[in-house]
Amino acid sequence: MALPMPPSALRRPQLVDAASAAWATDVSVCIPVGPGEGAWRALLDDLGPFGNAGGKAILCGPGDSPSGLAEWAEWIPADRPNRASQMNAVARTADGAMLWFLHADSRLDAGAIRSAVERGQRLGRAVGYLKLDFAADGPPLTRLNGWAANLRSRMLGMPFGDQGFFLSRELWEELGGFDEAAPYGEGHLFAWKARRAGAFLIELPATVTTSARKYQRRGWIRTTATHVWLTARQAAPQWWAWMRGR
Repeated sequence: MALPMPPSALRRPQLVDAASAAWATDVSVCIPVGPGEGAWRALLDDLGPFGNAGGKAILCGPGDSPSGLAEWAEWIPADRPNRASQMNAVARTADGAMLWFLHADSRLDAGAIRSAVERGQRLGRAVGYLKLDFAADGPPLTRLNGWAANLRSRMLGMPFGDQGFFLSRELWEELGGFDEAAPYGEGHLFAWKARRAGAFLIELPATVTTSARKYQRRGWIRTTATHVWLTARQAAPQWWAWMRGR
């Protein structure tokens, strides 16, 4: 007499949803790389699930393409060591309908990447940004800087470029890209440009961790005070222009 088949043998095989497996299709990550910067390799390791899900990363930095790039990553040479011009160059090269701008020293876990991408693709006419945290390569007080950056973004509508701007190519083109003449704060200025154009700034359900090494190298008090002063100096005329245009 034949033995009864176990319940597991009677189950139908699980089918993988193709749309779910390709959750990053049509998204291009844009990464500017400064001279001597090597942190982008760790970022590409983090982005492995993104690349496997149909996404593409394009890096712009000095020199020829380095060895060891993943199949879903591309390198284009930088005309000049200017972060805004590098990001604009990458955006013009990218073929994705959605653009995600990440600094080379950004770190993300797999869950954060997928959450950001899936929510980011539903933004519409808005600029998405991530919550910010600092790595342990700087003073412990940088935790306060991360807390203040997130509060500033939510309450004042002033996210910075290290928070990973996510937006459609259409909106990037409408806004004219990043200001290549700005001596600093190109991401901050881009957020103001979006606000003046009536685009929303939306926090995505994910956190990006960035390096705190400059606080270690220059000192926490000095670096924090400098950033506060430069931000206020840059924001004042932007706020006034935004108020006049309302």
